[in-house]
Amino acid sequence: MKTSMTSAFAVLAIATMLLVCNEALAQFAQAGEAPKGDAQPAANSPSSQRPAPLTKEQVAQIKANLAKLNAEDRELAEAQGFCPVMLKNRLGLMGTPVKVLVNDQPVFVCCKGCTRKALADPERTLQIVAQLHITESLARLSPEDRRSAEAQGYCPVMRDNRLGVMGPPVKVMIGNQPVYLCCAGCKRRAMANPAQTLAIVADLRAKVAAEAARKASVEARSTQR
Repeated sequence: MKTSMTSAFAVLAIATMLLVCNEALAQFAQAGEAPKGDAQPAANSPSSQRPAPLTKEQVAQIKANLAKLNAEDRELAEAQGFCPVMLKNRLGLMGTPVKVLVNDQPVFVCCKGCTRKALADPERTLQIVAQLHITESLARLSPEDRRSAEAQGYCPVMRDNRLGVMGPPVKVMIGNQPVYLCCAGCKRRAMANPAQTLAIVADLRAKVAAEAARKASVEARSTQR
């Protein structure tokens, strides 16, 4: 009788351990899944993976861990904001961010465990990091300015520069219309020909709207399959 009970408890313990392990692995896989597709905001992009607001204790912890980096690396890590592998992990929350070079570009991950995955697909990692920089930069704007900058999408002077990729966009008023630039260095050229700048901004807004509509159409068709 005692032997039977012991065996039963052993079986129950093993089953419980397997269940816990399976749940932990599932949570790890879900948290570590990087977004697919390009670097534009989407349902599974960095901008949609953000966790709940940080507590005061977490903010202090992040600040303390980022302070362990040198000034240049700290600035880069703050601009990146989140790990490109574990997208919900803000850099500094799991200790001092780990710096890796991806195609000679500095990238920060939340822990050493993410280094291998970050290096496994360099192009994808750099796309995610670029979007993280954009998201962090736009987050520093007021809600109204952020929506307007997102609708414009690109700088009207350096048209290949996505707003936010060089830091928070610079806002200028041309007439009664807000115009966003990738950097302060573009201000003089933007103001030199106001009519031309506004025409370019109108084209950029149409381009961004068309991109969003096309992406929504593709996602809708994919969902129906």
